Amino acid sequence: YFKVSKNDIDDVNGDGEFTLLDLAIDSKYFGKYVGNTDTTHNIDLDGDKSVTDIDLDIINKYIDKNDEYLFR
Repeated sequence: YFKVSKNDIDDVNGDGEFTLLDLAIDSKYFGKYVGNTDTTHNIDLDGDKSVTDIDLDIINKYIDKNDEYLFR
């Protein structure tokens, strides 16, 4: 089993695309330490063990790069 992704990192909800849903999930956990959350989503995109503005910026960057996403 392997996963093919067109991005160099996995998106938040694991559907293969960065969208506003990923941004909403991360926004819910903004400012939280990952170990204190009840989620299995990939909410810490920069690896600092918390959800910060850097994670939200990463999501926005990938939304901008997604040519198939209509809500940019």
